[in-house]
Amino acid sequence: MKIPKLNFIGFIGGNTGYSILSRSLINMMDFVGMDIRVEDLRGVKFGEFMHLHNKDHHERFQLLHQIPTVKPDADGFYTVTEFNEPTYGSISPLRNARLILTESEFCKKIFEDFSKAEIGIIHYPIDPSFKPDGTIYKFSEVIERFRFKFLSVFEWVMRKDPYTLANY
Repeated sequence: MKIPKLNFIGFIGGNTGYSILSRSLINMMDFVGMDIRVEDLRGVKFGEFMHLHNKDHHERFQLLHQIPTVKPDADGFYTVTEFNEPTYGSISPLRNARLILTESEFCKKIFEDFSKAEIGIIHYPIDPSFKPDGTIYKFSEVIERFRFKFLSVFEWVMRKDPYTLANY
């Protein structure tokens, strides 16, 4: 398959899971020589990606790295779901997608029921420090009393159901 010219659309700045992953993916794609253009959904241009912001957006595959309802007319989506089906507003864009990328087998299985598009998995890159011989962090005395600690790499929003997790 010929790799198309890509317009990568997403939230580039900030510290959400989507924005951190967007920057990682953009850097990797640029590093391997893909013809990628970067478009921030807030219209902000970031110095480190200026050479990618200024490319022409015409005749590029529009890949949205966000929930499909944000830009339902994109050609493809890199998105996730935590539920047994996509949100109602995402179903139609997923059905019309030419490509869906996601982060897990779970998400792929869910999306397969709602789209005939090719679905690929790109796992979230884990920081090298999160390995058995990586950095050991000390928590507060209160937290140290617990045998198990849960490290999250996501934003604690309601759709992640943090209250259920806290009860375990």
